[in-house]
Amino acid sequence: MLWREHPPLNVHIPISDLTDVVIANQTHNSTFYSFGRSHSYGGGFSGPRMYMGQSTGQAVGTIQMYIGNRMVMSWSGIADPQGVKNILMHQIRQSR
Repeated sequence: MLWREHPPLNVHIPISDLTDVVIANQTHNSTFYSFGRSHSYGGGFSGPRMYMGQSTGQAVGTIQMYIGNRMVMSWSGIADPQGVKNILMHQIRQSR
């Protein structure tokens, strides 16, 4: 059961009523760390270079839940929106 505050009423939405879950406005924040090593020679020739790095990040997005063609609930700023969608879709399938 999902809960939505909708003044002046509070609305309960059974998960089994949902027909679709959509990810909107997804962004991926990442940070890249690197170090390098290079050699240069006279006359403008640059020798071998080696770079290694690591990228870390997190996806953030909005989860929109639908009954038919009507959006009934939206959650913004959700970390790992694909994981949350997978959990919700699993619950929807299990409730039927």
